[in-house]
Amino acid sequence: MPLAALILACDDDDGSRGLPCVFKVAGQTLFAHQVRMAKAAGAGHIVALVRQMPTALVLALDALREEGISVDIARDAADAASRIHPQEQLLVMSEGLFSDSETVKRVASSTEPVLLCRAGGDGGPGFERIDAEYEWAGLARLEGALLRETASMAGDWVLGPTLLRLALQAGTQKMLLGDQDRLCFPQSQSEAELAVRALALKPSSPSGSLSKRLVAAVTNRVSPLLMRYEAPLVPVSWAPLLLSGLALVSSATGWLASGWVLFLLSPLIAAHVGVLTRISGKALPALAWYRRLKMPLFCILLLVSGWFASDFPREWGPLVLALWGASGLYFESQERNDALSRPDTDGAAILLLVASLAGQPSLGLATLVGWLLFWQISRRVSRPDV
Repeated sequence: MPLAALILACDDDDGSRGLPCVFKVAGQTLFAHQVRMAKAAGAGHIVALVRQMPTALVLALDALREEGISVDIARDAADAASRIHPQEQLLVMSEGLFSDSETVKRVASSTEPVLLCRAGGDGGPGFERIDAEYEWAGLARLEGALLRETASMAGDWVLGPTLLRLALQAGTQKMLLGDQDRLCFPQSQSEAELAVRALALKPSSPSGSLSKRLVAAVTNRVSPLLMRYEAPLVPVSWAPLLLSGLALVSSATGWLASGWVLFLLSPLIAAHVGVLTRISGKALPALAWYRRLKMPLFCILLLVSGWFASDFPREWGPLVLALWGASGLYFESQERNDALSRPDTDGAAILLLVASLAGQPSLGLATLVGWLLFWQISRRVSRPDV
């Protein structure tokens, strides 16, 4: 069944506090963040219940529309129900919810109606107590028919709590909030900024080659610090590709060590942009282009190093080593293997940087080829069928 999303953006219009939906998180409003999280979770149809329409919300809708993301605006419960088919699966987000994409996807992918709940909570802001033991954590996967049933009830009531009560009466299962889940309900702009930094502190999984783990370790420490400076996300996303291009120019003019330094900075910035992407939910074409072009650019850099290390026509061994290393790393990149000792572009770049600083680029190329041979032999020994 298709998945729709209902975002309770401004459901309660009592005016007693500011509107959480317009708080800024990762360079966008909290409302835009919720829309992008719903889109990333697979919602093909998004409806937002908005009883007020502040200027910031209008601008957020315009920005989403320019990206090709359409949002239906409903003014009341009946209007919202008329825009969602009874047979659609329904992802519900409560007002003011800030969450990471993994948590939203976990709820949206449930095969049965569920309410994401916190056990033993203290009734903090945003968490709806549903019984003596559990609180609703602001995410649910329900059936569209339940929304129709809720909207058909006469009376002046807020949709969220009423929908929640009917879901509980229908026997909807509880999904417990796990240690890996990240969500909160910021009550001010300062709390929203703190929530973004806390989400940036979520560590990357320690998997992959040694160089990938080093990049993840640096990113986990640096990204929360960089969150204090709200740099525009789209221009920053071009930085890894720009640095890789500058690395190529630097190496082509004979500055091999500088080229490898610039190349090694690009995955660090790309990893930070990846954190921002995970938080904001924005699609960044520049980051996708960098990941696609990283290997070809590295191979060109490697060949440039072999060219400068060779002394034609008497010596052409370094260029052969560079060709060998480039082809070996390219084919290794096509394999799915997360072994710690696996050679990759970042590890090879560190090796070539050290060799260039020592004035021995040929030795670095030879060591890279030896690393590739050792990896291939050890893999065949451990897995004879490969």
